[in-house]
Amino acid sequence: EDRQSAYTSEVEGVSYPPPTPPPSTLVGPTYFWAGNLPSLRTQDNVPGMYIAASGYLTSWPGAAIMLSVDNGVSYQQVETITQPSTMGSLTSPVTADGEPLSVFMVSGELDSVSDNQLANRMNAWAVTTDATSELGQFKTATITTPRNYDLTDLVRGVLGTTPASHNTGDPFVMVATSIFLPLDISLAGRVIIFKAVTFGTSEDDAEEYPVLFSPLFTTITIEQYTDDAGNPYTDDQNNPYYYEVSA
Repeated sequence: EDRQSAYTSEVEGVSYPPPTPPPSTLVGPTYFWAGNLPSLRTQDNVPGMYIAASGYLTSWPGAAIMLSVDNGVSYQQVETITQPSTMGSLTSPVTADGEPLSVFMVSGELDSVSDNQLANRMNAWAVTTDATSELGQFKTATITTPRNYDLTDLVRGVLGTTPASHNTGDPFVMVATSIFLPLDISLAGRVIIFKAVTFGTSEDDAEEYPVLFSPLFTTITIEQYTDDAGNPYTDDQNNPYYYEVSA
């Protein structure tokens, strides 16, 4: 008997795909934006701000949006965001009448549209510089490198906003993916502070996002409460009180 053949296997191996790695447990911080914009929808024509959020990592699970109206002494949850907004930041400055608008996308992709789609208000964006937001649209999106785009054939200063120069790092948001957050009219003219707390992380670790609440309306105006001499009434922190005036 051939001893060597007794130790030689005739069984053929079966190839299996490599094992799938477990999902990442890293959730990362939340990229957040809040802007004072004109009403984008009829139901939004009340005091409030538009907000957007996304994760830097693909494993981002969502975030609780916290708001402080007492200079960060206390926070209350005002919204939950689980679907990432299409948003990023400018990678180079742009003038009030210039293009391209060059952006890096933290989340989401951008596509070109037709003239008819542009006329139907598609591809509307907001860029915020020094707390003031400009609304616009783009027709053509050109990928320059992964997640980086040059946006051209721009429409600037939409819905009564003012075309402005913007800087590298200014936030860029596709407004169709933003959320309207109603706010009490008494907060108008005051700095409020947001925190976007990624699920599974500590509120204490979340970055503060202070913003001046300056509501923009199409049929409503606000005025300060004043005494007979015209002096504004203020709270203990010298914030003026406002009230809504009927159209």
